[in-house]
Amino acid sequence: MALGRADKAKLKTALESMPAAIDWLRDPILDIAKQDQDLLSCGEADPTKLMRSLRQHAEDAPDVFVDAADALREWMNAQGDVNAAWAGPIWFVEGFVRGCDMFGADAEALAEPPPAPPLGLRTIELDLPTTMKHKFYTGGVELTDRNVQMFVIELDAGTYEVRRRGFEWPRPPGWPTAPHLREECDPAIRLGEARGVKITARHTASGLVGMAMYQLKLGSDHIEASIFAKKKTGCAIEPYEAILATLRRKA
Repeated sequence: MALGRADKAKLKTALESMPAAIDWLRDPILDIAKQDQDLLSCGEADPTKLMRSLRQHAEDAPDVFVDAADALREWMNAQGDVNAAWAGPIWFVEGFVRGCDMFGADAEALAEPPPAPPLGLRTIELDLPTTMKHKFYTGGVELTDRNVQMFVIELDAGTYEVRRRGFEWPRPPGWPTAPHLREECDPAIRLGEARGVKITARHTASGLVGMAMYQLKLGSDHIEASIFAKKKTGCAIEPYEAILATLRRKA
């Protein structure tokens, strides 16, 4: 999730009082603030701009990491509400810089990182309705509208096999199931050119689908897809399965 508008404004205001000695961290912090904040804690944030700044300053000051981290923390401790979302990018940079000192990184170790892999599906594609919002990930795409949230993800063969347990049917004894949902399985679903297994979780009261999971093959490609209803009572998913039916290999 991106940093909210109010938090961005709060961050920019706070950075105006950053000490001159660490002012070179301002742009890297703002760069981190532009990224999906959910990625900061799972190793998928892009620290390229931060690494370039650290490498440049490490060449001139061998103690730059610990000095910068200490100065950044001292400055932050004087700010208010430092555990709010606006401060997340600053704490990420402080932790990254301190980690460089802890692991003995130097200018040479901070080599130019390889280019980030392209976002989106690599070997397959599908129609993306203009009525839905799209968000691309490495090897995947998310589609949302007021009714559902959908994911389509490319898997390698090994990951595909590992994740087969989630599609085991009949469910093994003790398999956790929400009491308000009733699961169904279609072991041989066909969506356009893709074939595979579908697990559906229906709301027992409404009979509508709350969640549908798909493990599919398209030629030699392995795909996992999912549709999550936003309404607590579920929704009809046939229009969204029609989107999955457009899955095809890229030309």
